[in-house]
Amino acid sequence: MPEKSRPLSVVLVSVVLSVQSVALLGIAGLFTYETISAPSLSLGGAIFFDVLVWISAVAAGAVTRGFWRGNASTRAAVIVWQMVLVGIAIATGQGAEARLDLALILGIPAAAVTGVVLFSKSVTAFLDRK
Repeated sequence: MPEKSRPLSVVLVSVVLSVQSVALLGIAGLFTYETISAPSLSLGGAIFFDVLVWISAVAAGAVTRGFWRGNASTRAAVIVWQMVLVGIAIATGQGAEARLDLALILGIPAAAVTGVVLFSKSVTAFLDRK
């Protein structure tokens, strides 16, 4: 079965999604390490949070793989995930301990991916193929 030809926009979105997924896996590993190595006020809560982050990382990877393969159902998941990242970026850039650098690192790629997935005709055509 021949591979679908992928437009540049699909490749770039897939690269950004892959980087986000790998970063989330790293964060999950870091949180798990912290749970194991540092005392916690609520061990049950820390373990629950670690499991949620691991599930999110695996799900982000699955959505990235589905997008790369051209599954049309991944469009909604990509947009929801990117909007979550935009929300985190907005929250990160506000308050007494605002981190504008992290807000921009999270927000700019997420906003760009959202725009490309929503409005790029090449992405729409790629995802609509059967």
